Order: sequence, then C-alpha cells, then structure tokens
Amino acid sequence: MAWSVTWAQNRREKLTLGLAVSPAERLRWLEEMIELAHRTGALPRKEPRRLGDPRH
Repeated sequence: MAWSVTWAQNRREKLTLGLAVSPAERLRWLEEMIELAHRTGALPRKEPRRLGDPRH
C-alpha cells in the first residue's frame, strides 16, 4: 500500500497539528509532562526551603 503524502507534507502536518489545540489544553499537557518527568526521575525534586538558609 503506497502512502499518498510526501515527507515534507508529513512534517508540515506534524508542525501545524498543535495549532488546533487551545492554550488551556497545551498548559494541561505541559503540566502532565512535568509530572511524568518528576515521576520517572528525569527532573530532580526541589528540596524544601528552610528558614535562614542563604541559598534560597
């Protein structure tokens, strides 16, 4: 079975696909990805701030 689109058309479709998504949906996706990154260990957890600590 032949595919009726070119590589350029496929790339353009991927780049424009996100334009149909609302800002709220984009933000929700980003928050989910940050949560996933924390759960998998890809992002470090923040240490709780301590009063009087000059680093914070």
